[in-house]
Amino acid sequence: MTYENGGLRYEIERNVPLRGRGKYPFNEMEVGDSFFVPNPFHEKARQAALARNGKRYRRRAGKPQRFVTRTAVHMTATGVRIWRVE
Repeated sequence: MTYENGGLRYEIERNVPLRGRGKYPFNEMEVGDSFFVPNPFHEKARQAALARNGKRYRRRAGKPQRFVTRTAVHMTATGVRIWRVE
């Protein structure tokens, strides 16, 4: 379905799945799973932000989950790896 207003045209789409709120897959992880986030400039702030995101997810979800972050190298990229440990 198409909607026009003031010369602008919008396509209305139905049944498009809503993407999760977070950009990291904390809700999909099981104990022992991990994911890698590139951090080419070795920013401590990025690692700290990822750790905060894990804590925030745990608090909001009300689940007994715990995440750990470490600097890591994946193939040739440096970055941060996040593990679910509980």
